[in-house]
Amino acid sequence: MRIDRDRLRVYALAIAAGLVAEIGLALAAYSTQSIVIGLLFFVEPVVLGLVFGAGPGIAGAVVPWFVLYPAHVLTGGDQPVTIALAVLFMMIVEAFLAGMAGAMKERYWTRSVPPPRA
Repeated sequence: MRIDRDRLRVYALAIAAGLVAEIGLALAAYSTQSIVIGLLFFVEPVVLGLVFGAGPGIAGAVVPWFVLYPAHVLTGGDQPVTIALAVLFMMIVEAFLAGMAGAMKERYWTRSVPPPRA
């Protein structure tokens, strides 16, 4: 089995960027108690989809939730089932947003123009 290193690198970068962005947003939302910061959780997957494409954007938007939810439960967070359902909802919405943004990027913004003839 051959591993495509370029594809693996793009997925790793997308997941790393998603981890940094979502952990930063979670810390900012926790420290300020601001509702407006929560809207950035919907902007972040769109940016990941536009930058990395559909598949890596989805991975970068969804994988960090597998870190944030156990961290919430291990720190003694209350209502784990309610939070799990909210996390599932966020994962579905973020996957949709990243996938649609990535699909639009791949469909409309990756057309290459041939170089002019010399």
